[in-house]
Amino acid sequence: MDLWLSEQLLVVLTDLHQAEQNWNAAEESQFVKSICHLLNSEREKTMQAINRVDSLSGLLDLLVSLRHEMDRSINNAALTRQLDVEVLASPGILVFRSAQQAAHMPGLRDVKITFLVDEFENLSLTQQRYFNTLIREKELPSCFLIGGREWGIRTHETLSAHEINKRGSEFEWKVLEDSYRTGNAYSEFCKNMVVSRLEDAGMPSINEKTLTTVFSRGELGRFQDKSLLDVLGSADSSDRPHVQKLRKSVLRATQDRQLTDSICKVLSVPEHPLIEKLAILRFYQQWNTFRSINIESAHEARDYVTPLLDGTESVELRNYLNLWKSDLIAQIYHENDRRNLYIGFDQFVDMSGYLPRSLLMILKYVTHWAIFFGERPFEGLEPISPEAQTAGVLDASRWFFSDAKPLGQEGEDCDLAIRRLGALLRAVRQSDKPAETGVTTFSSNLQRINPSAGALIETCVNHRLLIEIYSGRTSRNRGSVHRKFQLHPMLAPLFGLPTGRRGDLSLKPAEVSAIFGPEALESEYSRIVKDRVAGMHAPFSLAESQESLFELG
Repeated sequence: MDLWLSEQLLVVLTDLHQAEQNWNAAEESQFVKSICHLLNSEREKTMQAINRVDSLSGLLDLLVSLRHEMDRSINNAALTRQLDVEVLASPGILVFRSAQQAAHMPGLRDVKITFLVDEFENLSLTQQRYFNTLIREKELPSCFLIGGREWGIRTHETLSAHEINKRGSEFEWKVLEDSYRTGNAYSEFCKNMVVSRLEDAGMPSINEKTLTTVFSRGELGRFQDKSLLDVLGSADSSDRPHVQKLRKSVLRATQDRQLTDSICKVLSVPEHPLIEKLAILRFYQQWNTFRSINIESAHEARDYVTPLLDGTESVELRNYLNLWKSDLIAQIYHENDRRNLYIGFDQFVDMSGYLPRSLLMILKYVTHWAIFFGERPFEGLEPISPEAQTAGVLDASRWFFSDAKPLGQEGEDCDLAIRRLGALLRAVRQSDKPAETGVTTFSSNLQRINPSAGALIETCVNHRLLIEIYSGRTSRNRGSVHRKFQLHPMLAPLFGLPTGRRGDLSLKPAEVSAIFGPEALESEYSRIVKDRVAGMHAPFSLAESQESLFELG
């Protein structure tokens, strides 16, 4: 590793000298001799080769030759069972002294020499210890900039008596996704990146403004009547799944068919499915609050949402619509066996979770599906269809899930836990009276969960399957701050969830253990989900007992 790092520095110095002839013969010779002086060999042939070096290019050739010789010995050791390697300098000396001598050369004085190391996760535990030692014992003007995935940092231990490098002392830790979150810089960067790539591909008609046209959301309208009516099909409004569900719930609770028919008729808004769903939601909320079912509640719910139809709604009603709109539309799609739409460049940027690579994968799959559907993406300003955009998003979600998971049994455990969490959040979103809006986040006091569940949560965070919200959530009952986690937005489409973060589901330790505990039985998890959503479905019979089972805040 010492030879390789020093070789990279010499490549840069040699290129500089050949391009601009920065140093005279004496300066070049002095640098070369100072480096050769660090190398000591007991082999006469090796020392002769070292003593013959008189130029930067010659020194570079020497280090390459020494590294190749070492590579051959290491490769042959697998067969010969003997390792014939001669170490010519103390660890780190060649790297640091080469940088120090370079910094004394004209034109490089007071220049910081930074060694860039990427994909740190591909290094073994021993190799990472070696790099950690270089970081700990670095000498000016050398420094290191290391890139890698969070889960790939296997150790902070060094070879210096096994001392540990501490964050903020021996090194600074930067999570790029967190840095991107500040301001609008990430969104602008994404637009510029995509436009630049399309221009390089010979498509100059696309710019930042026309991106929104190509990835158009279409003319959906305020209540999305046309698209929702298309989803519901030609069936009579009384046969709509959400109306049929309302009918069954009221009839089962009252055993009064006439009252049931009257309530369904009052809440019916055939031409505006979203308003109809909103009225039914209001009715469910009143049912849960007052523990009674009557025609007056139905009229109150209908009257509450009616001002939306003529544009005379209050600020409160407008906020009520905006609060529940996304969830109710998602319910209509789900109830009619249709995939919820994920469309629009801005939504793709939000989905990427501040990782440009994820955005590029979304656009790649969207483009593939558009071509498959016979469309001609980016040729002119013809919008890519919502079907192609949604299909591409789902493929990108599957790719992200497969790519982000760890290997082996740990990956299988993460797979099961994320699917369990996603299924629970979907069950909440698809309930009659969801406990939260747009729920993609959960919070909990993790002090009493199974240790294996806690370890798996940390693994999911390290692999970006979950995003920890560091501000947490304050419990209403005890004032303690619970840890809070969001399902990564790239995974949300797999479960029909929103890609943004709004609602937060508070879970008890027993629930968290059932979701994330690798040893938790499927029957235990199913019971947890059933109990959890029971109070969110009519007739809301278990709502009163929820507080004894689950932490509500």
